[in-house]
Amino acid sequence: MMRTGLVLITLACAGCSALPAAPPAGAGQPVQMRLVDRLERADLALKEARLADAEQHYRQLTEEHPRLPDVWLRLGNIYVRQNQLQAAERVYLQGLRYRPKDARLWNNLALVHTKQAVQTLEASSQVLDADSPYLPRIRKFHRALLEVGSPVSDEQGAETGEVQAEISAVEPGQSDVAVSSP
Repeated sequence: MMRTGLVLITLACAGCSALPAAPPAGAGQPVQMRLVDRLERADLALKEARLADAEQHYRQLTEEHPRLPDVWLRLGNIYVRQNQLQAAERVYLQGLRYRPKDARLWNNLALVHTKQAVQTLEASSQVLDADSPYLPRIRKFHRALLEVGSPVSDEQGAETGEVQAEISAVEPGQSDVAVSSP
């Protein structure tokens, strides 16, 4: 009987040694470090204006870590810089699903819509007949939207250096995208 108990204890111990060991303390850090490294790689590509590389990195990060708001913001800004406004709109909206109170995403979405409106007004001005009763209204609206992207002046007429409408950027680099026509 004692011999059977000893055999069972030996087998039980041998079975336990075959189980994977508990992860050591800090074992979650390599995964986190990989995320940090991937963010740095994406940020570097954006800073160096390698937009195709940055786009690929940020797209992968949005798929794997959709709750990171800056990833959505940066990806949308890349699309704006590439004049892919529908893609930028889609990305900003997706980011807002996860961070509905992120003012930067709302700001950039509004500016994308404004830029789309400018393009629509420019296209309509080119195809409408010169005697269309709507053409003066369209041109006035177009000018008003373009003024949104111009510098703001203070009461004395001096330039304040502020720009009313610009795409909100986050580090690593500032986006210089404003609502304007080419």
